[in-house]
Amino acid sequence: MLKMRLIMLIAAGLACVVLLAACQTDNARYSSQGVSQSGHAYLSDVRATASLPALKADKNLEKAARVQAEFMVSAGKMSHDTGWRRDFATRMSEGGVAAPAAENLAHGRMDTGKVFEMWMNSTGHRNNMLNPSFNRYGLAHATASDGRRYWALVLSK
Repeated sequence: MLKMRLIMLIAAGLACVVLLAACQTDNARYSSQGVSQSGHAYLSDVRATASLPALKADKNLEKAARVQAEFMVSAGKMSHDTGWRRDFATRMSEGGVAAPAAENLAHGRMDTGKVFEMWMNSTGHRNNMLNPSFNRYGLAHATASDGRRYWALVLSK
């Protein structure tokens, strides 16, 4: 009887270890950071070519961008929709981001300059950055363990 009880306790302990290991976050598989300041010169130059004022970096928008970048790296795909009934509009509203707002996404092994170059060569992304209604932005990326970066730029009033 004592031997059976000991086996049951060991089994229960192992089950707890397995459950706790499963609860660990994915943070070990990626790193993320807000990088709004590194994008400031690029955005300012882009807007200056259209005679628009520079945008101000905003911590709340940077947080929204970072949350999206982290979602994308953990999902292993680029998407405006998290799949949890949290599309862009819902995410912005829940994050306290005022409408109108826009989001540019990218992924790949690229630095800040390359991601802005890519966005400038895409009509929709370019239009977002040149929208005269916007005066604030947040930029972030999350880097997967294999070196791929998932970028998010959030723009708003």
